[in-house]
Amino acid sequence: MADTATPVEALLQRSNPFDITNEQDRRDLLQAIKKTDKDLYEEILKRYSPSQQKLLHEFVNGHSLDHLAKEIPCTLPTNVAYQQILDIVDGAKRTTLTLTRKEEGKTIQQLITNDKDGKNPVLTYLGATFSNWGKTVHNAPAYTCVPETVYGVQGVVQYAIDNHYGVRVAGYRHSWSSIFGRDAGERKKFILISTLNLDRAVLVHGKANTESSGEYHEWNVDLNKIEEKKKLPNGGCLVSVGCATTNEDLRLWCIKNNKYTLPLNVIMVEITFGGSNAPICHGAGYNTKTLSDLVEEIEYVDAKAKVQTITRNDGDFLSAASGCFGLLGVVTRLTLRLDKMTIARMEPKKLPVVEAIPPPADIVEQLPHNLKSSYDRYKHGEIQEFVKEFERRAIKDYYAEWFWFPFHDQVWINSWSLAEPGAEAANYPSEAEISKQIQDSFALEIFQESLRKTRDTKPEETTRSFSKKAMESLPPKGSDGTDSVINTQLPNALHFRRGIQNARVRDLEVEIPIPTPDNLDIVRRAWWQAILLVYDNKSTCPMRMPLEMRITGSSDVLMAPQRSNKYGTCAIEVLTPVFMEEEWESFAQKMLDKWMSLRTYSTPNLNIRPHWAKEW
Repeated sequence: MADTATPVEALLQRSNPFDITNEQDRRDLLQAIKKTDKDLYEEILKRYSPSQQKLLHEFVNGHSLDHLAKEIPCTLPTNVAYQQILDIVDGAKRTTLTLTRKEEGKTIQQLITNDKDGKNPVLTYLGATFSNWGKTVHNAPAYTCVPETVYGVQGVVQYAIDNHYGVRVAGYRHSWSSIFGRDAGERKKFILISTLNLDRAVLVHGKANTESSGEYHEWNVDLNKIEEKKKLPNGGCLVSVGCATTNEDLRLWCIKNNKYTLPLNVIMVEITFGGSNAPICHGAGYNTKTLSDLVEEIEYVDAKAKVQTITRNDGDFLSAASGCFGLLGVVTRLTLRLDKMTIARMEPKKLPVVEAIPPPADIVEQLPHNLKSSYDRYKHGEIQEFVKEFERRAIKDYYAEWFWFPFHDQVWINSWSLAEPGAEAANYPSEAEISKQIQDSFALEIFQESLRKTRDTKPEETTRSFSKKAMESLPPKGSDGTDSVINTQLPNALHFRRGIQNARVRDLEVEIPIPTPDNLDIVRRAWWQAILLVYDNKSTCPMRMPLEMRITGSSDVLMAPQRSNKYGTCAIEVLTPVFMEEEWESFAQKMLDKWMSLRTYSTPNLNIRPHWAKEW
């Protein structure tokens, strides 16, 4: 019988790819594939993102792994970059085996499809090393699959069952905790379901993500479909959103229809609803709860690859399921309660630090000299009025948050209420402002590595300079500090900053119960604990991004940090750029210790909890 093996198959028969460990042998194999079977080579490349394809091309063309690790722009240490590039090369090697030696007669792409007819294969990557946005989690999935339909998700789960893999899910990767997947050293292999294509989900060094400027508006699949389901008596509506729907997708849908809006949300538009719902994310406002509290129905693919739903009619089950950390199964669709569209009357202000949130009396003597001098210029009655105004904003305004950039003499207050019915609304931020915000945040990310090298040089001066520029970029702008009033549709007000995704940060947040009604002394204490700690560490300045605080309500979700906080919650967080990771760990621990000391503020002890998506 004639030998019908292709040249590549013959090569594989002579040399098992899994036994190839020499760099040149790896290159010879890929060069042989490229030369003898162009279609196979192109099929292999399609499994990888453009940046990974570029790496493979350069490797095949003769660039060494050492050269690529040093020359390709990367925020990782050289040895880690080398390993990630090697993973991509070996992934291509494994893909070759998969495509030429069929698994039970079919390749993984033939086995897992988005449709029952088998005509639309689920995009599958091999050797795509996983990193989260904050660079705190790294692991190595056996496969990374990007299904477009619920049927495709079922196919991935069934394949995992048949081949003894675990399954984990990621969207835009904006969590810092270890909820994404197993570490590379663990024995049990897993498949990662990415609900977004990797070119969109992964922040690539050298390319800004432009989700907020419309780059992905035309991407429409089953898993990001938005549909009205049922009108509500209050003028709102039950709306179904796929797990891959981003905040930008829903914001555009709400603005275009101009009928409904989420009453709360996180600021960032580059996040999926599957991702923000799972760890129980929140917005700001004393009368708002969490995103998971808005869930009326949740659809998921269970551990047997079956589609299941849990609804409000199932009672307490939904309080556990709506914030499930991915442990329920692969969540494919959420039905959310949206309110009637309203107009926000934004009135951002910049006030002196001690005026925006006055320190409690027993903390005054601990203030650094410049803040103590500022405090002493006010009379006791004026301080009391400042306290009342702070508490009014926190309790009465629809939306309430405060930002302090390290060492700055002002606080930016983003506190607002709803406009009168019939008020005209501007498109805010404008397209020009969105473009500027994207580029500004991307510039910070580009400079991360250079700042890493100089972080020990004049840390306080560098931090003050960054804080000054950050405050200048926020409204109201101009040296006169004139208050600005911005009327805009509620979704635009909730997402007042765009392009945040382009600058990686480290982030610690806790949720502190407010123990008594109409008394925010504990909130002021938590705020000033952070400011004082920043001043205590000004020799190194481990925190170089803002202190942020929001006031929210309670929650009915079982695992929500806000649960049972009858008088509301103080959500407070500290951030820093990723290049400060060496100094950050000890600072974050000190900060956490300070905030946790407030547990004994009242009897019984307060149940202070972490935000599950942040560092804890």
